[in-house]
Amino acid sequence: MSYSDRPKYDKSAVNSDKGLTRFKEHFSMNNGFIARQELPDFGCDYMVELCEDMECTGNKFPVQHKSIATPKIIGKGKYIAYSFKTATLNYLLAHRPYAALIVVYDTGNDISYYTYVKDAYLRLRDHDPKGLWKMNETVKLHIPTANILDATAIKSIHCDLSKMFANLKSMYEDYGLNYELPVLEPQSTSAESNVPKEDTVTFLKKYGISLLLRRDVGTLRSRLESLPITQIVNDAELCLLCAQLYNEIDLDIDAEYMLGKLSRHRNLQPVQTSAMEWTKLQNKARLGNINRSDYYVQMEALLENESSGLPQNTIMIELALEACKIQDVVPQMAFPVDIVSGFDRFSKRIQNLTIDEQEKCHLLVLNAQNRGTLMLKMNAFFLAINRKLEADGEIVPAHIKQEAADYILNLQNGFLKEAEHVRSVAQENGWKILDGESSYLIAEKSLILQRAMLVNKIPKSAFSQEERKTQLLNCLKNANIAYRNFVKSHYIHQAYRSLCLMLELKALVQFYQVEIEIDDEGLTRIYEKVRNDLDLPSYIPPSIKLIEDYITVPETE
Repeated sequence: MSYSDRPKYDKSAVNSDKGLTRFKEHFSMNNGFIARQELPDFGCDYMVELCEDMECTGNKFPVQHKSIATPKIIGKGKYIAYSFKTATLNYLLAHRPYAALIVVYDTGNDISYYTYVKDAYLRLRDHDPKGLWKMNETVKLHIPTANILDATAIKSIHCDLSKMFANLKSMYEDYGLNYELPVLEPQSTSAESNVPKEDTVTFLKKYGISLLLRRDVGTLRSRLESLPITQIVNDAELCLLCAQLYNEIDLDIDAEYMLGKLSRHRNLQPVQTSAMEWTKLQNKARLGNINRSDYYVQMEALLENESSGLPQNTIMIELALEACKIQDVVPQMAFPVDIVSGFDRFSKRIQNLTIDEQEKCHLLVLNAQNRGTLMLKMNAFFLAINRKLEADGEIVPAHIKQEAADYILNLQNGFLKEAEHVRSVAQENGWKILDGESSYLIAEKSLILQRAMLVNKIPKSAFSQEERKTQLLNCLKNANIAYRNFVKSHYIHQAYRSLCLMLELKALVQFYQVEIEIDDEGLTRIYEKVRNDLDLPSYIPPSIKLIEDYITVPETE
């Protein structure tokens, strides 16, 4: 460098700085931590102090932090494989009470993953009982992708570490003299010191359903999968919880396995039987193992026998039945007004429930889904009718056009009002899954409207370029919001579906020659990565075939 040159930094430095910023946001005073950088760094990047009620405790634990541009995902999406110095691992394990953490920041997706060093060590020991890995300079650590470092995880870490340090202190004061260690306080005789630490099974039975309702699948999955599979399937409560979790995150084969094991249990409580049958029906429908007629009959029977006494369960089953009815609606010029008023009645019933706001929003999403389905069905019907009459040289009466437009607009307004209400509440409270679900729903319905216009050969001139740009840009934004929220919450299948929406929207942007910048290479790379992780076949967007037909088939045909 010459005198006129100035120091420069590269992309790697930017990513590292961004990762450290995220790290300090998580391990902040506001969250009950003080993160102090270790200088010189000989084994850990930060020594973090645990705080209680805005007071420093003196309890400190080491954290090793790394930023990675493209994490290597293995084990069908369950782990990140990360190369780590064996000597550093040994050094971190020297800190008691085994509270050391490793945090890996994915710069591409702006997500941090974590693992306790003790857990990483135990996974190595299980994989290599002879400990041959200890002879190597580096070792591949497996960091669970379920362990996303977010607000919920930080609270869980703070709670876990508070217990660990409290138990360490009790053990030291109670038994330190036996090992010739200085003890300042007398041995504890309180009953509290003899209470065993809450184990994983007790935790799951106390908080499992609550975690599921809050969609905290990362915490729930890591806790469940830390147990031996035999222990889960032999306990009806844990088996049901595991089946519901796998059904929630689209691991349908795993859910089916758990449901099969659960059905062998005798003396299930009525509420457990209802939950099992509901989960079975949802799983069968996704796997294509049941037709709509049988699904409807079995869902009606489930409603008739619903015995939990919880009104939210009744509404959820009724919404599933309503979805079947809407699928069977035969569009006609006489509009099904009773169905539309039914949506509003469902909304009112849901809002009047005395349940958690997050659970209310989940039910509102299901109702919005039904509104959107009918909206698209009726819109496609009227488009087709108009096209056919005009092709036959007939004039569609103005009042019919107006009635159809008013009816569909009413449906659309109700759908958007409900979906956007859920999204607004979700964003205010940091509920990533509900934010993702509502954003995905809006993007998906908008995209299907675009397909309907292609099917019915609606001329490109029907919308100005600016109007088309606004439509597609909003759709892309919503699909991207959904993808990021699903990835951060470890809903990988839902994230994949959001990527598929974006791929199809890219094709529409190119077809309509709208000026919207899309990172084509980046989108394709992420899509291929997720698709390979899930071991799925290539997705061919339906709009590509529709565009080909639009171009090759004359509009008058």
